[in-house]
Amino acid sequence: MKLRHNKIYLNEHHGFTLIELMLVVALIGLLSAMAVSIFSGYDCKTKQAEAQKNLSVIYDGQTAYYVEHDEYATALSDIGFTFKATNSGWYQYDAGGNDQTFTATASNGPKGDAWSVNQDKVFSNINKGCGR
Repeated sequence: MKLRHNKIYLNEHHGFTLIELMLVVALIGLLSAMAVSIFSGYDCKTKQAEAQKNLSVIYDGQTAYYVEHDEYATALSDIGFTFKATNSGWYQYDAGGNDQTFTATASNGPKGDAWSVNQDKVFSNINKGCGR
């Protein structure tokens, strides 16, 4: 029975069909898959920037150590650098030096990425795991 109330039929059904809802869900899935693939590289680049910053700190420590001792430190603990992250995908830091040169490396990063810095503050991407 149709009742009129302010010229609107009360027994008409309004809503979305199952096909319309499935299309919306499929579009949301497609857009989210595209977003994940686009933004997945930023994680790697962020960790690379962190490794470069830590290597810069090591460089500054080595420079200060050289001014005081006329040689570069052979271990990171000599310059007071400690890094306690043990998670997979984080860089591992190492340094070696003598009276003339030093090299500090950040290795075992995401996708095998590795960086180094020397006494001239020249950064090198040894293993381009992140494609950069």
